[in-house]
Amino acid sequence: MLKESFPHISKTVNAHPTVRITGDIYIGDDCKLAEGSTLTSTGRLIIGKNTEIGRNSIITSSQERMVIGENVSIGDDCTVEGDVGDGTRLGNGVTVKLGITIGENCKIVDGTTVSSDLENNSNI
Repeated sequence: MLKESFPHISKTVNAHPTVRITGDIYIGDDCKLAEGSTLTSTGRLIIGKNTEIGRNSIITSSQERMVIGENVSIGDDCTVEGDVGDGTRLGNGVTVKLGITIGENCKIVDGTTVSSDLENNSNI
């Protein structure tokens, strides 16, 4: 079980110098944050270990608590405002609308807008 302490950025996070982080955000071990990515939270945002966030992607939490799971891959130029389950892959340019929950081990192709919840193992 993840013991949350906010804000927290693991010492093993690899973040490009242009990454912007604002708010109560927990970033787990061995995450990679590519150039120009932005993480913003007015609530609490949790990024699980071994997660990669692509170039110029924007992760915004305006919810009380939002979770990007472990071993998640978020492509370049994505906008994410909802929960993303462990092992999920988002292609480039994916948008996840506010409050949406994507289950574990899902695969979302480039340019998709996710506007309704997805069950585990969904492919769109």
